[in-house]
Amino acid sequence: MKYLPAKILLILTAHSLAQAAPGYYQGRTHPNAGDQLLDASAYGIIADDGQDDTQALQALLDYAATLSGPKHRVEIVLPAGEVLLSNEINIDGSHLIITGRGADPSQSRHTLIHFRPTTAQAYKINNDNIDKPEPDIDGPNWPGKAIFHVESRQAFSASQPPRSINWHWLSGFQVDEQQPGVIGSRDIHFTPSQNGEPPINVGATVLVGATNTVDFYRFMGLTDRSHYKRQHLRSQMFTVSAVNGSRLTLDQPLEFDVPYSDQNQLVAAKKDPYYSTVMHVTAVQDVGFRNLWIKTSLDRTEYAQLNARAYHPTTNTQGVGYYLHSPALQYAYHGILFKFVTNAWIDNVRIEMAGSHALVTEFARHCTFENSVFQGAWNKGDGQGYVRLSKLYDSLFQNNRLIDLRHLSLQWSASGNVIRNNDIEADLNLHGGWERNNLLVDNKISIPYELYDKSGQRTSKFPLWWSPGAKATWAGASGPNNVLCNNHFLQQTPTGLYQPSGHYDTPNLSYHLAWDGQTWQHLSQQGNMIQDWSQATALENYTQSPNAGVITTAGCPENPPGRTAAANVLATCARADAQFTLSLPCVNAEGHYYQAQLQQTSANLSLDTLRWQVMPDIGEQAIEDNRYCSLLTTNSDVIMPCLLFDEQPYQVGLKAANDEPFTWTLETLVTHSGMKIK
Repeated sequence: MKYLPAKILLILTAHSLAQAAPGYYQGRTHPNAGDQLLDASAYGIIADDGQDDTQALQALLDYAATLSGPKHRVEIVLPAGEVLLSNEINIDGSHLIITGRGADPSQSRHTLIHFRPTTAQAYKINNDNIDKPEPDIDGPNWPGKAIFHVESRQAFSASQPPRSINWHWLSGFQVDEQQPGVIGSRDIHFTPSQNGEPPINVGATVLVGATNTVDFYRFMGLTDRSHYKRQHLRSQMFTVSAVNGSRLTLDQPLEFDVPYSDQNQLVAAKKDPYYSTVMHVTAVQDVGFRNLWIKTSLDRTEYAQLNARAYHPTTNTQGVGYYLHSPALQYAYHGILFKFVTNAWIDNVRIEMAGSHALVTEFARHCTFENSVFQGAWNKGDGQGYVRLSKLYDSLFQNNRLIDLRHLSLQWSASGNVIRNNDIEADLNLHGGWERNNLLVDNKISIPYELYDKSGQRTSKFPLWWSPGAKATWAGASGPNNVLCNNHFLQQTPTGLYQPSGHYDTPNLSYHLAWDGQTWQHLSQQGNMIQDWSQATALENYTQSPNAGVITTAGCPENPPGRTAAANVLATCARADAQFTLSLPCVNAEGHYYQAQLQQTSANLSLDTLRWQVMPDIGEQAIEDNRYCSLLTTNSDVIMPCLLFDEQPYQVGLKAANDEPFTWTLETLVTHSGMKIK
């Protein structure tokens, strides 16, 4: 007889983690090393040799993708010194880490990824709009190129351009006309496709997009029909927990209603309605960056005369620092772009003077971005120069510093994210597009006096932006229940002093924006929706009738609205008999197990072993061989390594081998990487 260890790890299933904490694998700490290391210098990537390493690094990443898998993470280790790149690097392999030797330029040991494009890499500029010329980016490549572009390069078919597998006019199933999606439900019904789409299986990542409608635009306060677009402004990414015919069960509830179509009312010239869809996502998974300094220089372009120092109309007319203008749009390459990605991360990365956005997300879920510095951009006007958290879901952005950028923006349906403990020298921008249910807590937001618009008017911006429907015509209003708590909003005066803005900063008080306690509420004054957000309208009196749109609650939540961390105690079982069962929905999302802790509550319990069996959860007899597994002991932990035979509900039966009674508590869930066993 031996004593049962105090903690037991029981392998459970993905659905048990519904509504779990945001971030990498729903709150896990990202890995610090791979299972296999590839020394980049052995593959022709030599630092400080003055040679272009673009092709060598691309080849190495493509090779690493052939080696990696859910049980085998590959780490590419870059050398210390300067590594030169001249073109975009594509990463579409999963379970990869790109590691440098340090991100601090002041330290002698660091890895600098120095991006130096030439005129051969220039965008064409669309000058149709004289007021806002933009890089000529086509639809499949939106939101553009990046130094590191993390996204599948798989095409929908041989005749389609790259990066169309996830966003193509053939992609996606229409929602069912009779049973469209309902806010708060975890079920959504779809119509089988006639376009050869592969079926959606349990564990798949899907994107649900709700079509815009005339009623939805009017609801947001946007009445100018010239701005109405046929698109899915509201979107949300999920893991599929169950499939029953044409009904999908999702891993968390829908955050918006999903209408069947726009009823062909948005654009009169179109013959067919625009539909809401459910789309299978071919996601790149588990890609991380750490210990890197990434910098862009324009010294090999026609803009070599520009410099990164602060602009001054007389003493430094070629400076772009603090200047909200875009003088070099042909080279508006982002720093790092994550598109159609899950469980990505960055840690200790410095991105300096990106061509456009330092960091961009576009349909990304369960990501962690932390301990990094984002400084400057060559282009910061008319939609450039952000940390742009767009269509980002259930993710964590913490302990970062932003300097000399236009915004830290949450936009285009970003949802369920935590923005925590960041030092931001730009505005905190709820940028429009029905971003919702995000928690912004313990951030310092300081607006430099010198951060002014391209007209040269030195007016200190307000450190918080909320998007009214009438103003944000490109996207509509900010969505419901973005929560602010314990943030410090500061504005610099002409004398250099920073002073509190005096709004939304009462300690330990949560401000719920665009929320009346139960549903979305546009910010309104005297009963009228505000038309713009400015210093005059950025007030806290939306909590006071006849104004509306903000409510306050005491204390700061730990997770965004509608999300909770895994419960500290999920179930407690105290039984006199030696055998009992715990019913669990048996789903294993994205090829990973989930673990739970069993905490022993009997002080002197002694057992030879503890075993379990799996049986159908419908009251029938146990499956044929009962599937007993003994515990494997490692130090004080016990791991049960075999579960999941197919995607059906099962019961887990815990049984003391010597038939002795015992008592236990099921505690906090954590994730554990592993292959699905069938």
